[in-house]
Amino acid sequence: MKIQIFIIFTAVSLLLVSCKTKEQPEALAQLGRPDAVWDLINQKTYPSWNSMMEKYTTVCEFWTLKQSKNHVMMGSIDAWFYKYIAGIRLSEEAPAFKSFVIQPNLLKDLDHASGGTETIRGKVSSSWKTENGNFSLNVEIPFNTTADVFVPAAEKSAIFEGNQPAEKVKGIQSLGFENGFHHFRVGSGRYGFSCKKNSN
Repeated sequence: MKIQIFIIFTAVSLLLVSCKTKEQPEALAQLGRPDAVWDLINQKTYPSWNSMMEKYTTVCEFWTLKQSKNHVMMGSIDAWFYKYIAGIRLSEEAPAFKSFVIQPNLLKDLDHASGGTETIRGKVSSSWKTENGNFSLNVEIPFNTTADVFVPAAEKSAIFEGNQPAEKVKGIQSLGFENGFHHFRVGSGRYGFSCKKNSN
């Protein structure tokens, strides 16, 4: 698709005006290209967050480093970390974390991540790591809520919760496989999902 190719090209080179910095990473992730955003975040050359951090400990208003030297416009990338690395996102079908999504993305040279947020219903947290080809994901779901948890793995991989196959655990509903993720719906509680290297 021409539009998608254009967005990815401009993301890597970061040739967009400042007012679109917030929308660009979100759009790319929704198009299934969080890897392009990760390349953008780790870009060392100007214009980039990294080149900005070489001179300041705050985030500037413009990539040119002019005007305000402490401006939230460029700081919106931290929300992307929660939503697409830790994977904690609001559900479009349920307000105020009555139901929500946990869908971490595995990105180049990143072997672990964790994040959490306090909601009006309690704490939501996600913590994952990869080690020797094995993947583990620990999540915390507040009382009286549900979450759609997406575990990144090959389609034929066996997903466990604790020592049991995830689909056999009470309170976990397996909803199939889609776009590189095993989809589960869970109720309140703490869950530890895992996938071993040799399970696919």
